Amino acid sequence: MTIMSALPAKKSHILWGRALPDYLERFTAKVSGRLTSAECSLRLQITGTIKEIIKLGDSGDRMNVLSSITLTMLENLLDVVNASEELNRLADPRIIAGCVSLMAIMNLSYEYGYISFRILVLALNCCLLKHVGDLDHVIWQMSTVPKSLRLNIFWGESASMIFSEVEGGERLSDVFGSGSFNEYKLDQLLNLLHADQKNLFVVLKSTKSLGLSGLMFVLWKHIEAEGAKRSNPIHFFDERVNQLGRILWRYILAVPDIKLESEAAVLIHNEIFLIAQLSDQKFIDLEDSRYVLQALIDRLAATPPVTTDESAALIKFFEPLTVPGCEDLVPDMIGLSIERMWNSLIDEPADVVRFALASHLLHFRRIFKRLKPKYGHTHPWVTRLMDKIIQADLVDLIIRSMLTATEFNPHAENTETKLFSVSKESFIELGDLSSGSHVSLWIYESGKLADWFKDTNHFLDAGIFKEASKINFECINSRCIQLLYDAVITLVALYRSTQHLRARSVNAWFTVAFGVSQRIGLVHGKGLIDMFVRLIL
Repeated sequence: MTIMSALPAKKSHILWGRALPDYLERFTAKVSGRLTSAECSLRLQITGTIKEIIKLGDSGDRMNVLSSITLTMLENLLDVVNASEELNRLADPRIIAGCVSLMAIMNLSYEYGYISFRILVLALNCCLLKHVGDLDHVIWQMSTVPKSLRLNIFWGESASMIFSEVEGGERLSDVFGSGSFNEYKLDQLLNLLHADQKNLFVVLKSTKSLGLSGLMFVLWKHIEAEGAKRSNPIHFFDERVNQLGRILWRYILAVPDIKLESEAAVLIHNEIFLIAQLSDQKFIDLEDSRYVLQALIDRLAATPPVTTDESAALIKFFEPLTVPGCEDLVPDMIGLSIERMWNSLIDEPADVVRFALASHLLHFRRIFKRLKPKYGHTHPWVTRLMDKIIQADLVDLIIRSMLTATEFNPHAENTETKLFSVSKESFIELGDLSSGSHVSLWIYESGKLADWFKDTNHFLDAGIFKEASKINFECINSRCIQLLYDAVITLVALYRSTQHLRARSVNAWFTVAFGVSQRIGLVHGKGLIDMFVRLIL
């Protein structure tokens, strides 16, 4: 989906400038780095502009703001401070407060609102760099490279500062106790961004020229500091952290190619994701959901690929936004997610992969439930979805992930039991999504189950395991077989309930049932065959 199709066209406004998306091209990463030297007269003019913004931040009086702070004045200010030697002019927290007041007048729908936001983010990062004593050094670094690269230096150094701080640094620990930031204005800023998150996501995804890790860090620490002052902070945390979480999830999807920026944003996410609950998320509109999902697909397909932590976080964010009308995009998202999990089996720790896979399957299951067709026949997007699942070999991925565990206790509440449970539930929902009988044929005819039986038989019969590890392997292996056993029973039950059995389907699953019975032993195997016979008769 293009930007033009995601947003309705608007005419330019005499006061606010060009409308979204017309103004976006000017602020992309390539264009924003092409700077020109500012004339002395222009530098004198922006001194007056900064004073007016500070005055607005101090007073909050917006009555005469349009006559005192015009779009041209903001454009000139942005042009001048983009030259590195002028950045220190923005290292004043009162500018942040003033820009919040400007954004309250006009949001990101027009150029006026976006330039106000851009100046705000630059000023905030300047304040943080100045607080830790790095601003002068960063400005010097910027002066040593071509003008087209200077902002990359600024954003990269800002991200490095935030990354170090979230990992345990203390250089910014006193910034909120010092009264540097206007707490009321930070609350107002969070509300403004949350209310305008659709437009915010579009401008971030399209321009890729703003580093927001500093802003995310400041808002997060502000929420922590404000919550500590309250006798009953639960409601405050629920509201504010959820607002920040939704903005942060969108930013991770649209993060620019800046050194350590993505890493810093993910670290902040890891600090809040257990608190932020997105189940109450109200989708904005279908266009927004489709645009977010397309961005998720682009992110999953990008090089270098996202980590399993990032992928799990992004799937968690998108799941509540899923609405009818997004179905045609879901197969690609599911397929790419499974491919990413396969790569993680090689690149990442096995316990992390099992946890992430369980998280993915949980949200897949919820998406299947949300998009379940009202009518019994299989829709084209469901057929594409099953093709993607078969091609990416989800069954084998689950089983191989289970086999990386060193032990399996079915009575414990841990990652392994969660993965075992959610795997079964996902196939139940998948079977229900596609009217049951199609799932059996797709999985059986793919040959994946036969390959799995062949592989496990080989490893066990070859005697390559030491006795201690063999016991653990056989224990986990039996749970994998139990997983298939439960899936067979569930899907066969679905055939009976839908009464769409075909001889070919019955024969296929009878063959699978017989194969499973050979591996899980006489008692369970006989139970499986008996159950199968009772269901089809």
